[in-house]
This record gives sequence, structure tokens and C-alpha cells, in this order.
Amino acid sequence: MPTDGAVLELLVGVMSYASPLAFARRELLRSMLRPDPAVAVRFVLARSALDADAGADVLPIAIAPNCTGRSLGTYLLNNGFFRYAVALRPAPRFIARADDDAFFDPPTVLAELRLLDGGFAYGQFKEWQMWDPGSMMGVCWSNTGAERWYKARQSLSGAGGTESSRAALPRHVRECLAPGLEGPFVFAKGPLVAYSLDVAAAIVALPRLASDEARAVYTRPTRTFVSPINGKALRPHSRLHPSALPLYDDVYFGALLQRAMGARDLTLLQANMDEWVKPPAAPAGART
Repeated sequence: MPTDGAVLELLVGVMSYASPLAFARRELLRSMLRPDPAVAVRFVLARSALDADAGADVLPIAIAPNCTGRSLGTYLLNNGFFRYAVALRPAPRFIARADDDAFFDPPTVLAELRLLDGGFAYGQFKEWQMWDPGSMMGVCWSNTGAERWYKARQSLSGAGGTESSRAALPRHVRECLAPGLEGPFVFAKGPLVAYSLDVAAAIVALPRLASDEARAVYTRPTRTFVSPINGKALRPHSRLHPSALPLYDDVYFGALLQRAMGARDLTLLQANMDEWVKPPAAPAGART
């Protein structure tokens, strides 16, 4: 954190992991990010799986040792980072998370965030989705707004509005009508999303943040789910079972944002950012 008397306004957590490829990404980001005394950038890694560059700009987060892989690792690190950031004293005005394969300019991000008042979220709000809380999967994806969901509702109404009529609809329509879905909502897809402190705190305060983690780590891998996408039973060892797929934290936080702020004033600011198409090779001598 700033030690030269500057006030921390923006804290950015960059989700990463231990590997030569991720190490190279972090090194390149370190060489490219313009410093700003009011910004702190921290590379967020699992405490049980740190890399060779563990140091002052690496933030270790304790997560279950068997959950550092592709399916749950980023999701758990993301949750842990926001808990850490909201609890800081003095607290930063803005809290952001980013991917380690994305470039962003901290002073530019901070300058744009300073223009906003009240509760807000800042990111690439280009896609819509719904959330199935049981399987913790995103469904009914759209890049044209909530139109897909509304059309599905119209189709159901025209077919009679009953469960049997829903079952007779095409699969791409049924996907948006599965029981228990949350949404539709627009979400900030990677590479970076930022929140005002009050919005981040409201998300972290949701009781479901902890209960969802317990389900994801302990319950979800052992249960058979009915897929909200195609209605088929997904057994624990299936390659399409939710526990075998990444739990997308950006979609999940979109569902949390809707729940935490759905009845409150909220500004969404569209940001323009880039992701690397091909990451650099690991530097010579990089260790894991």
C-alpha cells in the first residue's frame, strides 16, 4: 500500500496462479503498468500455491488447497480478495479485480472512476446472462440485452404457460425458463471490473457469498444436477458436470450485484480495455 503519505484510492487485485506462463504475464504487467501513488496493484495468488515472485506486490489468499485449479481457483481468489479489500482500514474508495492476461493503465482507470458519484460498477458491460444458483452455472447468454429472456417468456405464454408446455418448447428457449433462475442481468466481463467501496461492501455482506463457497467446494462436486441448459442429469464424474467446468466469477458477481443493488441507485460505466491474444513466453530462468 502507499507509504509516501499518499491516500490509497484504488486497489486492484490481479487474479493469477503459479506457472511459468502466469509468471511471465505478471512480469510483463510489472514492466508496463504506470505507477500512481494513489493506486496499489496486487497480484492475488493462493497462499498454498505461491510462485517464485512472491513479494511485496503479491497478495496471498488462503483457499482450500485442493481448489487452486481452473474450475474454482479464480472464483475463490476473487471472493477472498474482495473480502480483504473491503476490510482494509483506511478503506480504498474504489476496488477492482483484473485478469493477469489483460492490460490496463492504473492512472487512467483512477481518473475515470473519480468522475463518478454514488454507487457504481465500471467494466465491459456487453453481455447478459442468467444464473442458476443450484448448479452455480450461467445460462441464457445474450449479447443483445434481455431480449432473449423476454422472447422466451412470450413463447411460454403463447404455449399455455404450464410446465408441460415449457417442456415442449425448443431447448434454447427452455434454457431461459428453467425453475429458480436469477436474472437476466448485464455483467462486467473480464478483463477488469471496478466498484465503488459501498457497492463492493454490499456484495461482500451478502450471506450467500459464504454459503455459495461452501456449496462449490464441498457439496456441488458430489451432487447430480439437472442441467438448466438441456435438462439432462449431470452426474459427478461427467465432463459436463458443474464441478468440472470453470465457475465464472464475472457472471457470478453479476448475479451478486443484481441481488445487492437491485433496489438501489447504481451507475454502470462502460470501459474500453484490451486482452492479450497470445501471452508472452516465460522468461529465461523463471521458476514455478
